[in-house]
Amino acid sequence: MFKIRVYGDKDILSALPNDMARHSVEGEMPDAVLVMPGQTVDEPLEAPTVIAPSECRAKTKQFITYGAGPKDTVTFSSVSGDYQILALQREIVTLGGVRLERQDIPLPPNNRPHRTLALCALMLTTGVEPASMAESVETQSEPRK
Repeated sequence: MFKIRVYGDKDILSALPNDMARHSVEGEMPDAVLVMPGQTVDEPLEAPTVIAPSECRAKTKQFITYGAGPKDTVTFSSVSGDYQILALQREIVTLGGVRLERQDIPLPPNNRPHRTLALCALMLTTGVEPASMAESVETQSEPRK
């Protein structure tokens, strides 16, 4: 089980399959830090892997950014009403040591794009198979009114 320090909505860890991760406790070095969209962090982000919006800064072994920018590690390459394509734009290493190559991952539509990018970056980092990410993304969508 990986130890993840989440800044923002800690419930995102429940979207991971099979209790893959838990929130790290105070004083414990996490395996990764996840900064949720819209969160401001005033302390140094310390972990071997940091996942954060592109406007954040961190000195770490692996810095995975998510957002709409062309240099973000995780972004959308295509979005329509019927689907969205997640793009892993550069190689990353999972917390389990597996190298993931650049790839496109089809996902169902979702009305929470920034949360979806954060969740997908976290799932890829923890080793969730890209083919099984769709169900977690679908459950994170807010009900339509």
